[in-house]
Amino acid sequence: MASSPASNKKLSVGTVVTAVIHLVMPAVFCMALWVLYKTLHHYHISDILNDLRQIPLRHLMAGGLLTVVNYWVLTTLDASAIRYAGSSLEYGKVALTSFIGYAFSHNVGLSWLSGGSIRYRLYGAWGLTGGEIAKVIAFCQVASGSKRAKNGLPTQSGSRAWRKRGERCRAKLSSNASSMRR
Repeated sequence: MASSPASNKKLSVGTVVTAVIHLVMPAVFCMALWVLYKTLHHYHISDILNDLRQIPLRHLMAGGLLTVVNYWVLTTLDASAIRYAGSSLEYGKVALTSFIGYAFSHNVGLSWLSGGSIRYRLYGAWGLTGGEIAKVIAFCQVASGSKRAKNGLPTQSGSRAWRKRGERCRAKLSSNASSMRR
C-alpha cells in the first residue's frame, strides 16, 4: 500500500519553530496584558485625566518640542555612524530607522539588542552589509556610552549608583501610588 505524499512530509526545524512562535507569542501577549491589569487596575482613568489637566499646556508643549529635538539629534548620530561605516543612505531612511530603533531601545531596554536588531533589519533591507551595520550599531553605542560618562551617569544599568537611583524612584512611586488608592 503506497503512502500518501502528506504522510511522507517531514517536519522541518523551521516549521516547528514557527508553530511554537505562533503558540507562544499570543500567550506572552496575554500574560503582558494580565500584568498590566494587575499593576494598573487600582488607577481610575478619571484620576489620570484630572492629573494630566493639572499640567500647564506650555509644559506639555515644551516636553513635546524637546522630545522632537532629541529624536532629531539622535538621527544625526545615526547619519554620522552611516558615514563612519563608509556607506551612504538618504537621510529620510536614516531618520526613520533611527527613530524606530531609538523608540524601541528607550522603551524596551537593551539598546544594542532591540535597537540593533531594528537597524539590522532596516539598514540591511536598504543595502548595507552586515559589517557596515555592525559599525553603525557600535558607533551609536560608543557615542551613547561616552555621553553618559561625560555627564557623570553610569554606563551600565547594573552599576550600584544606578540601582540605588532605581530603588529611590520605586520607593517614591510606591508611596505615591499608595496615596492614590481608594
